[in-house]
Amino acid sequence: MKIIKITKDDLVLKGPLKTLSPSSFGIVRDKCAYQALFPRLRVGKSVLLPPTKAIILGNVVHKIYEKVTNNFQVSCVELIQLWDELILYNKKVLEKKYPDIKIDINDFDKRNKTIQNALKIGKSKQTGNESSGATGDYSFCEEKVLDCSDIGLKGTADKIVEYNNLTDIIDYKSGQVLDVDGKIKEEYKLQLKLYALMYLHLYPEKKIRSLSLVDNDGAFFDVNFEEKELEELKGSVALYLENINKRIDNPETLMKPDPKYCPNCTLRHFCAKAENGTSGFYTLKGKVVEVVSPNYWKVKTDKDELFSVSGLDIVELDDIQQLLGKTISFVNLVRSSETDNNIYIN
Repeated sequence: MKIIKITKDDLVLKGPLKTLSPSSFGIVRDKCAYQALFPRLRVGKSVLLPPTKAIILGNVVHKIYEKVTNNFQVSCVELIQLWDELILYNKKVLEKKYPDIKIDINDFDKRNKTIQNALKIGKSKQTGNESSGATGDYSFCEEKVLDCSDIGLKGTADKIVEYNNLTDIIDYKSGQVLDVDGKIKEEYKLQLKLYALMYLHLYPEKKIRSLSLVDNDGAFFDVNFEEKELEELKGSVALYLENINKRIDNPETLMKPDPKYCPNCTLRHFCAKAENGTSGFYTLKGKVVEVVSPNYWKVKTDKDELFSVSGLDIVELDDIQQLLGKTISFVNLVRSSETDNNIYIN
């Protein structure tokens, strides 16, 4: 268990929000704008909850695809070695920052699928270059930073392929690209269109030939767009940034609690409206009203609900009574049942 003290001064904003990334714009528009404020807080990344396993593996998958795009002659053995190195690196980062968290971030099935599809991508790249007869005209760029701060956007495109003045923008996804209805997820289409907007804003002389999503099975999904859409998106970004900055001194008005998204939010431990989902783990925020023993505390929420928290004997504090009246967020607790308010630390 790790205890971090956060004061009101830590939550002071450092100024207006100037840019959004394509992914954060989708979150602001369709989910919760509060997350977009975090870069503006003085408290910094030190109090963020650890990323989920899916996020970590998604970053590893991107690195694998980046490797094979930059060097399509890379072997299966080299990719396996790179995967293992990336997993080990991320594991060490987690252990150093969150020493009490035990999590197995590896996934051999995802590794095998990723490497298999990465090799296919490398082969198709090589074949495409050779068959075109114009190898020198192709330009591949991985992790290309697109800084369009003047229109409120800044982000990194997974892959950009240029051939003369024609451009393909590709976004890799480590999960499912299609929704339950078999259609491309709207949030993914939005991200690609924003990358297209940013690219054309920086390179107006270019023409985008295609926008594509690639899932972890190596399947390609084309995203259609019209330039009129891009102009409308540019206006939307400006409006949302303006709206956020008008309400930045009252961040609770930007919170949109949803049990579907809150449990995976890295800010849920100091969000006033975060909701618990059905994952089996529980987030509790409230004032300590009684320290019955080092192992047993009573906590009251702002809704006047009284909870009993046990399993606290692993916390090393010189004076436990000093916590009386303090507001504490407990993350990843286990609730004994849905019918009572007894919670214990896992």
